[in-house]
Amino acid sequence: MAALASIASLVGAGATLYGNVRQAQVASANNRAQAQVAQQQEAGRQQALVVQGQGDAQSRAQTLARTVATARARLAAAGLAPDEGSAGALVAGLRQDAA
Repeated sequence: MAALASIASLVGAGATLYGNVRQAQVASANNRAQAQVAQQQEAGRQQALVVQGQGDAQSRAQTLARTVATARARLAAAGLAPDEGSAGALVAGLRQDAA
């Protein structure tokens, strides 16, 4: 009977050990999956920031183009050459401020 009890004890210990190892494997797999999801989400956020930055840059470029065109038209209407002298400096200043 004592031998049977020790075999049962060993089988119980083996089953417990197997359960613990299996539980650790499942936890490790879950952690890897969560890390991968987090990495994908971060990549998505980074891509969205790049797209937003490109959109902002395009919007600023369009605003600059409109502002320069308006300034050039006003200068030309006033009889000044928009690419020369103080008019050219004004246009260059607008471009420099936008940069």
